[in-house]
Amino acid sequence: MRNFVLALISAVSVASSSAFGASYQQIDGTIVDPIQALCCVPSGTGSIHPYSGVDLAPGVDLRDAGLVAADLRSADLEGADLRRADFTLSDLTDVNLVGADLRDTNLTVAALNGVDLTGATLGGYMGYGWSMGGANLNHVVWVDSGADEAQFWGADLSSADLRNWTATEVYAQFARFVDANLDGAYLALVAPNADFRGASLRGARFERIDDTQTSLNGASLFGADLTGGSFSTTYPSWLSVGVTVEGADFSQAVLRDVVGLGTTIGAATYDAGTDFTNAWADADATIPFDPVTAGWVLVPEPSSAFLLGLGLAGLAARRHQGSMRPR
Repeated sequence: MRNFVLALISAVSVASSSAFGASYQQIDGTIVDPIQALCCVPSGTGSIHPYSGVDLAPGVDLRDAGLVAADLRSADLEGADLRRADFTLSDLTDVNLVGADLRDTNLTVAALNGVDLTGATLGGYMGYGWSMGGANLNHVVWVDSGADEAQFWGADLSSADLRNWTATEVYAQFARFVDANLDGAYLALVAPNADFRGASLRGARFERIDDTQTSLNGASLFGADLTGGSFSTTYPSWLSVGVTVEGADFSQAVLRDVVGLGTTIGAATYDAGTDFTNAWADADATIPFDPVTAGWVLVPEPSSAFLLGLGLAGLAARRHQGSMRPR
């Protein structure tokens, strides 16, 4: 009888745990069972998360799943279908989301630092205030996506497909957009020291973020194609409008048919290979853009810089020799 009771208690315990908790697989194969809650859910911080759906593993179907405030650090969700899932306030640090589908996934104030989204599909409404510091978004495909108040500091978006991306109030300090396709994008972003080398920004529009200036200070746009783009903001004239470009590098960049370059603030750099064909200072394309008038700095060709340095070195040597002669 005693053995029967113990067996019954064990069975009830197993049934209860399966009913009120689910597990997730980490990248190294470790199974975390059950998923823990972080905050703001009935079970409370440090307790079992109320989610009781399928266990989380590569390729899992989590459409419409409710995983608010879940601790999913280092989870392996490669190829998972996360459409319309709710990860508000969740910790997704270092999660593997390679090839995953996150269209309309709610990531409001979620932590995605170090997440790997290589080849993933993002789009629709994805919440706001999420952080992707150090994330990998290589070859990401954005489908009609906005990114309101998103944190992309240090994120790697190299080669990402960001065509027609609406980046509203995006913070992308030190982010990498190398060779990314940003054609037609609406970019109201703070991106000092961001790297746009080789990126395609044809028809892209750099806009203002409310009362904060869009910043490209120190950003590299070496070889970027900005044909038909715009640096002219639509905010009232009494505001100190303009995209800040102090120290931004436009060497070898294509600025054909770009408007509003004269409204930028700060001394950007350019070289002999920068294409200013039909570039305009104003938004109405009536005043040709002159980088010298705008205070931009021409970077000499490497050969010229070398010769200049060689000449200065020779001059210094001669002066030194002259000072060594007996008087």
